[in-house]
Amino acid sequence: MRISLHLSENQNEVQKQIENCADILFRPLLIGEKEKTEAFLIYIEVAVSNLMLEDSVIGKLLNRLLSMDTKEIYGTLENNSLGISDTKELFTLEEAMEAMFAGNAVLFVDGYDRAIKIGSRGYPGSGVQKTDSEKGLRGSKEAFSESVKMNTALIRKRIRNAKMKAEEKQVGRYSATTTALLYLDGVVYLPICEEMRKRLDAFEVDGIEDGGMIEYLTRKKKEGRFPVYQTTERPDRAAQAILEGRVVLLTDNSPEALIFPATLNSLFQTADDYAMISMVESGLGICIAHELVLRSDHHNVVVRPLDPPAHRTIAMAIPPESEGKPLVRTFAAFVRAWAQANP
Repeated sequence: MRISLHLSENQNEVQKQIENCADILFRPLLIGEKEKTEAFLIYIEVAVSNLMLEDSVIGKLLNRLLSMDTKEIYGTLENNSLGISDTKELFTLEEAMEAMFAGNAVLFVDGYDRAIKIGSRGYPGSGVQKTDSEKGLRGSKEAFSESVKMNTALIRKRIRNAKMKAEEKQVGRYSATTTALLYLDGVVYLPICEEMRKRLDAFEVDGIEDGGMIEYLTRKKKEGRFPVYQTTERPDRAAQAILEGRVVLLTDNSPEALIFPATLNSLFQTADDYAMISMVESGLGICIAHELVLRSDHHNVVVRPLDPPAHRTIAMAIPPESEGKPLVRTFAAFVRAWAQANP
């Protein structure tokens, strides 16, 4: 879709696409020194910061446009007369959204049928911390931080599409802790999203300190002792869960994500399972994987049983002092029953 000369048409289309994307900011502007011209800027909140700093590309461009005569604006943008190298004209809304999801700011101006991509520092990279409990042989080494904004950006870096929604909500009467509900519109089963919204609205407490409190408060008694949430410190694993149609819940001050709902298969998978299968999907050979990870319909690979069959031994270790505890006995009985039902 080509960018329109009328800013209102571009604004309506952009706002429709970024609806329920709390990590994407829409900033209206008035540029020009005397006769003001309407414009707006869209960008990923964490990927673009300090907009008005004199030493930033975005700040330099906006400051020059603010002090410029209105008649000069269009010619200046068209000819890049500002001399800023990291800018580019975009002719379609698809190009503009793609540039924004790549971590740049995009400027729309009324009466100008092109958008301007303004280069920025992009998504958070190697400065984020590494995971301690979910190490993998291949793939990303990034881990979540304690900032919900940063964690949302780490997932957005992996799913650069407006279909991925990020709904923010403050919980806690006094703490006003920010939570973010992430899902892929058109792929997620919508009742799952509605169920999570209801659970977040169902309790009222003075403060929420981390994701563990959210996990406890949103759990229903009738769900028993089996895990309802899958937890992860890895943005790539959270992104994969979103692509599978599940929802991810992030909480400020918590370096892990809650994935809802948890499935038995997901609790037996590792990040390296997905890496191996992705390599096979790309035509880079074959691999041997356990049956649990191959039960999903999302893999575009041919599955053949081994001849003779191969089996993996799964052991359950219980400390002697915990063997008599009711919770341990219940879990052990469930695992034995599941193993017998799934030989």
